Amino acid sequence: MLRASLRLLGPLQETFSKMQGVWNLDFAGTPTTTRLDFCEERPPSRPMFYVTELDAAAGLEMRDVAYLQYREMGFILYRGYTIRELVAQCMGNVENELKGRQMPMHFGSVRLNTHMPSSPIATQIPHAAGAGYALRLENEELCDDNKSRISVVFFGDGAASEGDFHAGVNFAATLGSNTLFVSRNNGYAISTPTRSQYKSDGVVGRGLSYGIPATRVDGHDVLAVHEAVRRGRELILKTNQPVLIEAITYRSSHHSSSDDSSMYRDREELTTLSALSPIARLEKFLVKRDLWSQEKTEALEKSVRQELLQELRRQEALPKWPVESMHEDVYKTMTPELVRAQEELSAHYQRNKALYAK
Repeated sequence: MLRASLRLLGPLQETFSKMQGVWNLDFAGTPTTTRLDFCEERPPSRPMFYVTELDAAAGLEMRDVAYLQYREMGFILYRGYTIRELVAQCMGNVENELKGRQMPMHFGSVRLNTHMPSSPIATQIPHAAGAGYALRLENEELCDDNKSRISVVFFGDGAASEGDFHAGVNFAATLGSNTLFVSRNNGYAISTPTRSQYKSDGVVGRGLSYGIPATRVDGHDVLAVHEAVRRGRELILKTNQPVLIEAITYRSSHHSSSDDSSMYRDREELTTLSALSPIARLEKFLVKRDLWSQEKTEALEKSVRQELLQELRRQEALPKWPVESMHEDVYKTMTPELVRAQEELSAHYQRNKALYAK
């Protein structure tokens, strides 16, 4: 839809208007700037995360229930997650609503209908399939298009090689779950290239083999991803069957801060494919149409960087949740076993408090 040549294809006035709004609301640059600042500013004790597409978020409704992996920072920021909340989650301090119990990149929010990721790969897929089935039953009971909801789940090409993917998609297909499966195929599952994962043509064919609509989209094309997600949602609610979208993209950075991707991919590949940046493509397109400018980009980056670093400095001084709190909220009333474990941990901590303070 938005080619690398900056030529716009198809009847995209509605889509373009909405995505132009996304850019002008300063979402497009925020995730990238926050990632870069955490990379530059963090010593070994500080957390770090990656950013993924926010264009899919614009094709959904806020009431839709999202199941994320750990590259969807852009998604939750689009839905209203603040930089203050983001830093609190990464620092695990007393301002973190999850009480410091999740890994830094496990963003989630009840008010934003966004579930926390889980570290084990692909576990969110069957969860989303089950949620989509429950939402189908809810939609049928409400009979109100303005209240209809779907579940959406994001995962990578590596997760699509897990058994949970097949179980989740088969469940959704068989029972007619209102679930949108979005696969980010960036070519690598950590260091394993897709050519070592499967012989077939990507992930999209697996949807067809399970009897559900499936499509492939250029993951570097913001407008195309938005349109695919929007149409996928409409089809799900119209037919009561799940939809699979495979977004072909590229991971331009390392898998994590402890990864050295030069060990398994060459510089030419990295240079060539990193140039396909979706943000750069959209920015150039908007600048060409006099809807954006380099000055706005620089001002945006400066503003986000300043806010992020201010929050980082402020929140580093905040206390963490008390160690005893880890036993709370498991059950409404703590079991005798949990009470005993809490007492033992508290006693251990008090005896060795000086060591933990180091």
